[in-house]
Amino acid sequence: MFPTTLVACKSPRKAAHHSMKEDVEAKRKKAAKLIPINTDELISMETRDMLDVLLPPRIAERDGHYWYQCVSRAPATPTDLLHLQEKLDEELLRQGAREIGICPIRSDLYEQCFEELIRQEIVCCPERGRLLRMIHLESKLSLSSAINGYESALGYGIQKKLTASKQVAHLSAEVTKLLSRLSELESIQQDLERKMPR
Repeated sequence: MFPTTLVACKSPRKAAHHSMKEDVEAKRKKAAKLIPINTDELISMETRDMLDVLLPPRIAERDGHYWYQCVSRAPATPTDLLHLQEKLDEELLRQGAREIGICPIRSDLYEQCFEELIRQEIVCCPERGRLLRMIHLESKLSLSSAINGYESALGYGIQKKLTASKQVAHLSAEVTKLLSRLSELESIQQDLERKMPR
């Protein structure tokens, strides 16, 4: 029903009413506004609310009923961290993530792993979890601008290559034309030299 994720989640539950989907959408909008929230609001916010806002429950529809799955509120143990590393490695292999270049599969799995670390920090220390979330958003913006710069540079390079290949073709035609003109002039010169009295 729900796709696999690296973020620790509770078991799926059937929603009691259809307004659950609207509640989740409202929490997603609230998450976008949570970054500029002041410290007093952050301190007053409960861990459960913060988890629901920063990592909202996943919603799925099956047989006409809505199901939701919240992230786990249980603190992580060292064993959980080892399992997370193993699960990340397994998913990278299973989904065929590339090791070099920009790979959307690898980016998605690393993002899920980062969200799991954020979840663990929010459970232990909400302030640190919020700070980690801000770092995550900032790194996503930096990565997005780097990808845009790369794609722009790639497009510029392709455009320059096409322009250069057109110029090379034009210059090759010009060289061929000049060489044929040169051979014509050389033959005229030889004719004139033969006709000249010695």
